[in-house]
Amino acid sequence: MKRKIIYILGLSVLIIILITILNLSKTMEVIDLNNSVVKINLRKSEEKIRGSILKITPLDISMEDVLKIIDNNKKWKNEYESFEIGYGMMTSGPTMYYSERNVNFVEIVGVKSIKVYIGGYRTIFEHFVEVYWGFDENEKLIEVGIRKTSNSL
Repeated sequence: MKRKIIYILGLSVLIIILITILNLSKTMEVIDLNNSVVKINLRKSEEKIRGSILKITPLDISMEDVLKIIDNNKKWKNEYESFEIGYGMMTSGPTMYYSERNVNFVEIVGVKSIKVYIGGYRTIFEHFVEVYWGFDENEKLIEVGIRKTSNSL
C-alpha cells in the first residue's frame, strides 16, 4: 500500500513537471495594421507584455484602429468596449468595473476603453492575460494596462 502511494505521488509530480515543460514558451504571434508580426510571450512580466502591445498599438493610435487589430487577431477575445468610461487602474492592476466598496482605485484612465483577453498558460496554476486600452475624448490611445491573474487547478 505504501509503495502504491509513493508511486502515485511520483507519477503526479512527473505529470506536473511535464505540463510545466510543455508550457515553458507561451509565445503568440500578433498581427498589426501593417500585417507585421509581433511576438508576445505571455509568461513575461506585465511591463514586458505592455511593451509588446505598445509596438502593435502605439500611443495616439485611434480606437477604431485598435478594434481592427483586435479583430485581426482571432485568438483574442474582446470582452468589453466602452465609449463612455475609461478603465480603472487599481493597486492590484487594471479593471473595467467600479464598485463603491472597492477602495483600491488609483485613477480612471481615459474616457473610453477596451478590454481584451489575449491568452493564458498553465503551470501548476492557470494564468490569464488581459489588456486594457484607455482613450481620450478624441478616441486616441493614451495608455495601455496589462493584468495577469491566476487560478488554481
